[in-house]
Amino acid sequence: MTQPSRWIGLMPAAVLTALSGLTPLAFGQGANRLPAELIYRDWLKPPFKWAPVEKGSGAVRELPDAAPAWRDSAKSTIDDAKALVERHDVLGLLWLEGDGSVLFEAYKQGAAATDRMIGYSLSKSATSVAIGQALCDGLLASMDAPAERHADALKGTAYGAATIKELLTMSSAGKVPEAAGQPVAGWTTALLRTQSRTIREGLVEFGSGGKDASKRGQFEYKNLDAYALGFAGAGASKEPFHNYFAKAVWQKIGAEADAAWLIDRNGDTATAEGFGARLRDWGRFALYVRDAVKVDAGQSNCLSRYLQEATTTQISNDSDRISKDFRGYGYMFWSENWRVKEPSFWMTGLGGQRIGVDLKSGRTLVLISNAEDFMPAVYRVFDTWARQ
Repeated sequence: MTQPSRWIGLMPAAVLTALSGLTPLAFGQGANRLPAELIYRDWLKPPFKWAPVEKGSGAVRELPDAAPAWRDSAKSTIDDAKALVERHDVLGLLWLEGDGSVLFEAYKQGAAATDRMIGYSLSKSATSVAIGQALCDGLLASMDAPAERHADALKGTAYGAATIKELLTMSSAGKVPEAAGQPVAGWTTALLRTQSRTIREGLVEFGSGGKDASKRGQFEYKNLDAYALGFAGAGASKEPFHNYFAKAVWQKIGAEADAAWLIDRNGDTATAEGFGARLRDWGRFALYVRDAVKVDAGQSNCLSRYLQEATTTQISNDSDRISKDFRGYGYMFWSENWRVKEPSFWMTGLGGQRIGVDLKSGRTLVLISNAEDFMPAVYRVFDTWARQ
């Protein structure tokens, strides 16, 4: 296991700048860096507000070490993983073989296995899984029903007029975002750090149409689409979204620890970017999705069918501003990574968070980082490993 590196002080202004959107923060572009401790510790301290996501009393899914013989045969792959950690701004890196065993695990920059690491927009994929379960539970009417059917706060907005499917595919007619999914630069800081804004206000203000509105049915990466899904899910389940998520998803994956979800001052869940968990539990979540996607046709169920659709292209990524490594977008999962030869699906988050699953071998990569500038190297190593 890689030893943590020494962390050098964090000025409050650095945190503000990291969340403000004042710099270009499009995923996969530029050398944007976030403060390391923000990701694995400070996001759970005041002034941030968060709610626990309880793991429940179910059995923990074991993640055994890969067999010694296999580790010996995979020495070059392990060397590649070590090089990623040594050369780049990794906080946690976990590689899981197709059988769920751990081939490689490392932590750096002060992060540890017991830290709950925020995943930023990995949270959108977590939101999607819960929405899929709500559809299968019959709580949400259908993929084609308008979201406002389930939440009064969405009525009269572009997000409420959008169907559940349109929100999942980021194709509502809400405002065209200015920075990394934010409707205006600095909005996430105002929402979650200074708490001078609320999600409810944003849904009304930025869902009112006008010359800067997105074209309905066209992909435009928007955090407020994910927030709207959270409101629809909460309204349908008649409880806070993070509570429903705990029961519908987190308590089914075999998590080893409680997770956490950021909330605004009203207690509404920040479904676009606010979920965090231990690195291994992020891995268990990925395996839960993978297992549902890869289930045999004869054993498929409602959720597996939903996730099979969710992790494949439902709408083209024609944006020239965000995630240009991916040609397709599913239901808050990314697809068609042109840097990876074998079919795979991905969850991505700001600052270098990546979860990738190879659909042929089932091999799974979980990366929590605080920089975007080495993602081509991550995809290259993943591609080599997936094809072994």
